[in-house]
Amino acid sequence: TRFTPLSKICKIGTGSLFSSKETTEKIEPVPLKFEAAFVEEAVFLVIKNHEEAGNSHPLVELFYQEKDPIYETASESDREVRFRKFYEHYFTQLGLRCLFEEVFAEFPLLANSKLPTLIRQTSNPKQEGAELYAAGEMKTIIVKLRVTKILDKLPLQSFLRQELMHISDMLDPAFGYSPEAPLGGSSEVEENLIRDRFRRLWNEYVAMRVKGFAVKSYTQKELIQLAHEHESPGFLKELAPSAG
Repeated sequence: TRFTPLSKICKIGTGSLFSSKETTEKIEPVPLKFEAAFVEEAVFLVIKNHEEAGNSHPLVELFYQEKDPIYETASESDREVRFRKFYEHYFTQLGLRCLFEEVFAEFPLLANSKLPTLIRQTSNPKQEGAELYAAGEMKTIIVKLRVTKILDKLPLQSFLRQELMHISDMLDPAFGYSPEAPLGGSSEVEENLIRDRFRRLWNEYVAMRVKGFAVKSYTQKELIQLAHEHESPGFLKELAPSAG
C-alpha cells in the first residue's frame, strides 16, 4: 500500500511518514481516546508496511532504537507503561492521530461537544461504524474500525465522514433525532418496512452532504414521512441534489 500525505491543514510530528512539506497550519485537537491495542497494531502496521515497500526513513530507524531498550525494563508493570507511552508517541508522530482529528474537526457539533470519544479495533467488518451511546445526560461516541484501514487515508476518512455525519445528525436539535421516534406502521411488517426505508433515506441524505451536494435540510420526522409516501425502489430521488 502506498503512503498518502495528510492534507495541508493537519500539522503532525516532524519527519512523519505521512507528512507534506506544504503542511503549515494546525487544527484544534479533538479529545479522542484510542484503545491501546488499536494504537499498537496501527503503529506496527505502518512501520511494517513502510519497511516492506523498501523505503528508508529516519523515523523507522528511530522507532527500533527507542523500542529495543524498553525490553530491558526490569519491572513488568513499568515495561507495560513504557510501551503504552512509546506507541502513543509514535501514533502521533506517524500522523495517525491526526488522520482522525482532521475529520472530527469538520463536524462542529462533534468538535465542540467535548463528548468522550473512543476509537476501538474490531476484526469483523460488519461491526465497523460509529455509535452514540446515551445514559441519561451522559453521551459517549464509540468508533469501531479494522486497523488495516489506517494504511489508506482517503478510504478511511471517507468512511469516517459517513459515520460521523450520522452522529452529527443525532446531536443536532434541528434534525430532531430520537431512537424511539414513532414510525406509524399499522403492523410489525409495515413498521419494519418503514424502518428500512427510513434508514436508506437517511444514508442517502448523509452521503449527498458528505459529497458536497446542495440538498434540502430534513428532520428525522420528515424522512420517516417520506418513507411512508414512497413504495418503489426509486423513492430516493426525493433527495436528489438541488438545481444550481
